Amino acid sequence: MKNKVLVIVAASAAALGSAIFAAPAHAQNATSLPVKIEVQPQIFLSTYSDLKFVVDQKDLVGAAPDQSVAYDESSPIKPPNKVLPIGTTPFPGSITRAIDPLYYVWASTGTKVTVKISATASTLTRLTPNVNPGDTVTMSVEAGDSFSTTGTGLSDNQAIAGKATLKFLFNNGTPTAGSYDGGQLAITVSNP
Repeated sequence: MKNKVLVIVAASAAALGSAIFAAPAHAQNATSLPVKIEVQPQIFLSTYSDLKFVVDQKDLVGAAPDQSVAYDESSPIKPPNKVLPIGTTPFPGSITRAIDPLYYVWASTGTKVTVKISATASTLTRLTPNVNPGDTVTMSVEAGDSFSTTGTGLSDNQAIAGKATLKFLFNNGTPTAGSYDGGQLAITVSNP
């Protein structure tokens, strides 16, 4: 009897196994699956790695060297003027610098581009010859802070030049000779 039960169980298992493997699979096929690719506009920016400006005496007092006296040994010699040669306009407390070009932008033909320039760190502090945290210059973008254009292509000769004017306000009035550091300028190019 025990053998009969084993034979019945074995036969049932074999029949069930063949039924599972022989049953048709329920498959689904997608016959038409759309595929798309979107290519974003290409935008490129080229600018300087850093900016360093030199403030000279013409910026501060508007004066060139005084060369109004001639040295002539055939007549009584007059010494040069012993008066500090300052300009007629006193230092206004700030200077401006126009940078043209400040950057170049390339964009795919027809791509609308907006360039924004901002002073992300506007305070420069005197570091040399003596560090003085109270001797600061405030930088701002006076002109050229926003520029919109349409791209004409990606060749070198299709670069679009951009410019800006920066203003430097010397917070202590007349600048002290030395190096001021800490300003940061951001140039952002976007496709609105």
